Amino acid sequence: MASATTIVGKTQGNATSVVVVVVVVVVVVVVVVVVEVVVVVVVVVVVVVVVVLVVVVVVVVVVVVVAAAVVIVAVVVVVVLVVVVVVLLDDLIVKQFNFSHEASKKTNNNNNSNRDNNKKEKKNSSNKKNKKKKKNRAKRTRTRTRRRTTRARRTRARRTKTRTRGRRTRTKKNKSNKKNKKNNSKGMKIKNKTKRTREQEDQEQEEQIQEREEDQEQREEQENEEQEEKKKKKNENKKIKSKKKKKRNGKTSKKNKKRNGKTSKKKKKKNNKNKNKSKKNKYKNEKKKIKSRRRKKRRTRTRRSRAEGEEKKRKDEQEEEEKERKDEQ
Repeated sequence: MASATTIVGKTQGNATSVVVVVVVVVVVVVVVVVVEVVVVVVVVVVVVVVVVLVVVVVVVVVVVVVAAAVVIVAVVVVVVLVVVVVVLLDDLIVKQFNFSHEASKKTNNNNNSNRDNNKKEKKNSSNKKNKKKKKNRAKRTRTRTRRRTTRARRTRARRTKTRTRGRRTRTKKNKSNKKNKKNNSKGMKIKNKTKRTREQEDQEQEEQIQEREEDQEQREEQENEEQEEKKKKKNENKKIKSKKKKKRNGKTSKKNKKRNGKTSKKKKKKNNKNKNKSKKNKYKNEKKKIKSRRRKKRRTRTRRSRAEGEEKKRKDEQEEEEKERKDEQ
């Protein structure tokens, strides 16, 4: 009896151990499978999440880029449209303004404004030309200008006196007057006018007095010469007449011929010719005298000017020498 119990006990003990082992193995397998499934699921989930995130980021980037491009294009289009609109409006405004301006010009007092504008343009162009002319004239006159003497001024004033007839004033037609008109057109002021001192005026007066005295002396000399020439001519004529009388000794005189009725009543034309000749000669002689007077005056002027120049040179030299001496001392 005892042996049978031990076998049963053994068999029972073995069965339980097997069951336990099987259970443990099953549990381990289940656990491993579950763990693997969980790990796989987790990995899959993580991968899916990562992929989704990447896709989302890519989509966001693409959306942002597209939006930026759209915005840029829109801005460019808007700017272009604004520019085009502004240009078109400008043109329209300018055209409208010009049209209205021209219309007002046409209707305004029969093109008076147009005429005025043309006049202004012409005036401007002529003013420019006149300015150039004035400049050139100033350049020319700078070299030529010299101070006029009182006599020259008086003669100039005499020539440029105006004669009045009604409203109009007519000037004498002289070359000098024409020149003055050209120079003094539009109130041209003569440049290089020097202010005179009292010394200069005194000098001018002295020069005038000297000129008058010299003129008087020349006139007296000329009158004396003319009288002497007349006397000489008279004497020569007397001699010629006496010679003719001597030649006509044997011939009868004109009175006797007239008494006897021998002379012809026709007047001789030769005498008239001779008279005319004498008149012409007189005129020529007067002209010659005037020319000779002018020549003499010229010579005296040149002599006087030379003498004055020499005196000035001497004075300058003396002054320089005196200065040098003073400097040396």
